[in-house]
Amino acid sequence: MNFKDMRNVVVKKNSKWFRGSVNNYIFTSTSEIKGLKDVDNVSSYIPLGEYMKKNNSGILTKDLILKKLDVELIYISEEPFTTKKEFGKSWWKEKNTICISCIKTCKQSSRASVISCSEFKSIGNE
Repeated sequence: MNFKDMRNVVVKKNSKWFRGSVNNYIFTSTSEIKGLKDVDNVSSYIPLGEYMKKNNSGILTKDLILKKLDVELIYISEEPFTTKKEFGKSWWKEKNTICISCIKTCKQSSRASVISCSEFKSIGNE
C-alpha cells in the first residue's frame, strides 16, 4: 500500500482522534472518535512504524509521513476496506448458501442464518 493513499486509518490530530482515509497525502475525516478503542476490530490497526516494517518501506521516514499528513499519530488497518453494503453482500453469500441456491424469493437468510428450509427448491430442479 502506498502511504499517499490509505483507507481505514485512525489518526490523532491536535489531541483529538479521527477515523478516515488518506488521499494524496491529505487526511479526510469520516468521524471524530474518543480514541483508538472506539474503532471496530481495533486489533487489525497497527501503528505507522510497524506498518512500515511489515511493508519494507524505506523511501519516506515515519516522521516525514506524519509531518506531510499533519498528524501526531496514525494507525492503519491491515484488513481490506469494505463499505457496509459490500460487507452485507459478502456476508450473505458466505453464510447463506441455502437461500442462494434456491429459486424461491423469500430469502430469509438476509435476516438470519438459515440451517434448514422446508420450502427449499433447488435452482436446477424446477
